[in-house]
Amino acid sequence: MDSSNRVPFGLRIDETGKNEYVAVDEVPNGLACKCICPSCKIELVARQGNEKIWHFGHKPRKTESELKVTCDFSYQVSIVAMAKQLFENGLKIDFPEYILRKLNGYSPQSIKVVNQVSVFIDNVQIEAVYNNLFVDVLAFVG
Repeated sequence: MDSSNRVPFGLRIDETGKNEYVAVDEVPNGLACKCICPSCKIELVARQGNEKIWHFGHKPRKTESELKVTCDFSYQVSIVAMAKQLFENGLKIDFPEYILRKLNGYSPQSIKVVNQVSVFIDNVQIEAVYNNLFVDVLAFVG
């Protein structure tokens, strides 16, 4: 199984009923993760072994109703869902200072291209329309 078929994020529903996407390293191993697949709602198993990349897998299906369920969830869908959650919760992105170093004849020259800056993204619209196009996240900065 290549990594694009693994489920990198599970949906955890806490005691208060809050839904939250979580990464496999944020939860206990196995069924103790208390996560479900956002698509088919089947329980997920946090697979945190020593040989393969950590990921979520579907709990083995045993009941007739579980066997009838098909899962349309994909790696790309889970990445987009987690990104939406991160933007919705507010993001701070730190950009480093960038200095261009080049030779001017025989002497080195350093030119500062941009200063270090932090950008806060806290005013977003999830699943919006911009210029007549559907976008997953719409954010305006500064």
